[in-house]
Amino acid sequence: MSLGPVAGSPSSGFACRRGDTPRRVRLPHLVAGSLLGAAVCGVPGASGADRDPHACFHLPPSFAARVVFYHSFGHGLRTPEINRIGATVTGIEGAFANGLTGPGYRCATGKGEAPLVVSGTGLSPDRPISVMTWWRLDAPMRETTGFNVLTLHGKGLIGSFVRGKGEWCALPEPRRVFQVYYFPGIANRNDVASDRILFTDSSWRHTAITVAAASEICVYWDGELKTRYATRGRPFGPGDVTQLCPGPRHGGHPMTLDDIVVTDCVLAAEQVRTYVEAVRSLAEIGFPSEAPGDHDTPPPARK
Repeated sequence: MSLGPVAGSPSSGFACRRGDTPRRVRLPHLVAGSLLGAAVCGVPGASGADRDPHACFHLPPSFAARVVFYHSFGHGLRTPEINRIGATVTGIEGAFANGLTGPGYRCATGKGEAPLVVSGTGLSPDRPISVMTWWRLDAPMRETTGFNVLTLHGKGLIGSFVRGKGEWCALPEPRRVFQVYYFPGIANRNDVASDRILFTDSSWRHTAITVAAASEICVYWDGELKTRYATRGRPFGPGDVTQLCPGPRHGGHPMTLDDIVVTDCVLAAEQVRTYVEAVRSLAEIGFPSEAPGDHDTPPPARK
């Protein structure tokens, strides 16, 4: 299983690659290469900015060097393993659950409870960027169920979410929705997918959003390209986005998150797909193994 082209210059604007000859790395090489560094990320510093991304087991070599933010929730709510953009993380302390690769984060579902938010100027899509997260529903959907999955917020929003049957857009059944809305000078876009969405199990799923050339947006679900859209009007500018918001907002369907990743380049479709396949394969065999235990209690504080 290949892990796609090697990360490269941010000036490429599209795929993470060095030069014109992408190098491919197979899954056994990911395992071996990661174990040569460390089985899991080491304890981060105060900001997490000093971590070596190659020491983080679930970040593949194909783009590990381009990861500027990585949060596995292994060291508590406010301490991502990698934080080169100086972002802050807010949410509910101690809201931990079993995740895909270790501890996960159980999202707030009560009205008035703080949603999980990653904030920072380094999230602006005027430069190449990819954001992604793993998530699972902790209760079956109903026909009227809706929930946010992954949204970039600021002067407007770039979002991927599910909206249930109801008056909104006269939906006859729950559908996946993509939006670009409220940015001054950029035309609003509301795309409702034609396929029915009704998740009744607690399987782990993955969503990624990439922005290239300050206008070209791709949305992936479970490694599959679902939306490709070029904005109309002006390109995205500095400060247009200052927040990354995964999971439900201000009350919503029960959900658990794991492994939030931000890169300073645009991941190619193959990189997203092979990353999803690789992490799923490792999770299925429980590798790297962990001592028996329950992640429903927060991990110990580390300094």
